[in-house]
Amino acid sequence: MAIVCATVAAWFVGSKVQSSDQAAARATAPPASLVTAPVERRVLSATVITRADVVSATSVNVAGPTLDAQGGAGSGIVTGVFVERGDQVAAGARIVEVAGRPVFVFAGPTPAFRSLLPGMTGADVDALQAGLMAVGCAAGDSGIYDDATKSCVGQLYTATGYTVVRSSPTEVADLAAATNVVADAQDALALAELTAAEAGRQPSGGGVTAAQAAVDDAQRMFDAAAWTRPGLIAQATRQATDTVGSTASALDTATVALSTLTVDQTATPADIAAAQALRDDSQRAYDAALLDQPRLIEAATRQADDAVAAAQSALATARATLADATASPDSSMQQLMVEQQQRSVDRARQALAGLQAVSGAVVPFGEIVFVPELPARVDAVGAVVGSPAGGDGPGGRSGALIVLASLALEAHVSIPQASGTLVQEQMSVELLYEATGESITGVVRSIGDELEISPTSGQPSYLGVIDAALPEHWSGLNVRATFTAATTDDAMLVVPSAAVSSAADGQTRVQIELDDGTVQTVAVDVGLTADGFVQVVAVDPDALVEGDRVVIAR
Repeated sequence: MAIVCATVAAWFVGSKVQSSDQAAARATAPPASLVTAPVERRVLSATVITRADVVSATSVNVAGPTLDAQGGAGSGIVTGVFVERGDQVAAGARIVEVAGRPVFVFAGPTPAFRSLLPGMTGADVDALQAGLMAVGCAAGDSGIYDDATKSCVGQLYTATGYTVVRSSPTEVADLAAATNVVADAQDALALAELTAAEAGRQPSGGGVTAAQAAVDDAQRMFDAAAWTRPGLIAQATRQATDTVGSTASALDTATVALSTLTVDQTATPADIAAAQALRDDSQRAYDAALLDQPRLIEAATRQADDAVAAAQSALATARATLADATASPDSSMQQLMVEQQQRSVDRARQALAGLQAVSGAVVPFGEIVFVPELPARVDAVGAVVGSPAGGDGPGGRSGALIVLASLALEAHVSIPQASGTLVQEQMSVELLYEATGESITGVVRSIGDELEISPTSGQPSYLGVIDAALPEHWSGLNVRATFTAATTDDAMLVVPSAAVSSAADGQTRVQIELDDGTVQTVAVDVGLTADGFVQVVAVDPDALVEGDRVVIAR
């Protein structure tokens, strides 16, 4: 112990005691010297190294259905979970159940955004039909939610034990009422058609025969009246003329007798008075006959004409009756009623067809989820039987019960702001999983134009997407991404960037240390700069060679 203490004491004293020459030497500044680095020949590459997250190319959050088994608002309680993380699901797979209502998976480019009802069209209807066809049901590809689609939707639900939701609570009653309207319109049409047929029916043969006989009889009566007319008029004329003649003759006789008595001396006044009275009576008879002659002829003519007119009227009536009996019946009014009833039937049928088109099995919103491609992988399961369906789902995804992801993977890379100009789309990139040493080469598919906060570094970065053949076990990894922004084709002369400076005339140059300690300036052209080095080519090729030492500081 004593020896150790003596040794320590001697060292301490020696370290504190120095000569005057030593103190002067230590106080003097060291001679100036150059800091140099060798000129190297190497392949120079400009690289950017950052991090990338391997994620599914696409993912879909499953939030669950919005209706319960009776078609009302769902209770939001998870009642069944049918998949686990890592499972692969195919078309028609049932993955979860909320409030007794299922969620089925189908492939489709458009996310489910509405309830699917009969009569609808759209990309979601196309995807539904394609999905139903994929599971073996002939839904067709009409692009319309039609009867075939309704039938397949009904089969999808009933095959898995679920109640089919209908288009309306009153659907059955509405269809029955519309069907009754069609039946009533058809009955009214049948009655109108029967009425029109009766109105258009031809009369019987017996009626036509009787009408023809009546025409024949009337014709004969007319012919007879027309034929007897001249005779009747002639007969009346003769009778009137004969009466005038006979009265004229009697007047002449009475006048002669009176004249004879007036000159007869033997005639008594009584005889003369009697003869005078006879002549007066004869005159009156003659005057009356002469006056009645035209009236009698006129009366006979009128009577004959009336008989002809009556016969002619009877003939016209008989002919009209025959025309009615033989003419086609006029059923235009009845036919108009038939046309009106036919339009009523057409309207009722159209209304029924329209109601049928929008009636039937529906897909409530949330009971089918479309993913871009199948099969898909279950990326996360947050649904727990008996727990509410709302709230934050797996991975902080609000409302997600299950997250479905595509089997294809891609890398999301964060490019630091300072390196934004070096990385371009379609540039090659090497992805390295440091834990195993696995590396995969990919290509930059896209780079965002705006700076965003990197989810990895939390710093402003340009976010890009890398396409590569990534293995499934890389899903969810954070890997190193190395971009080669530029490289020389061959090994070139390079020097540290600090060795290059510019003269007043703009010429770039380096300074090399010669063997005697002096410094020589060499004009150079510069090329690629990377990793602190710059490619140089001496203006005088012999002025700079590999191994020369360039000055980087004094």
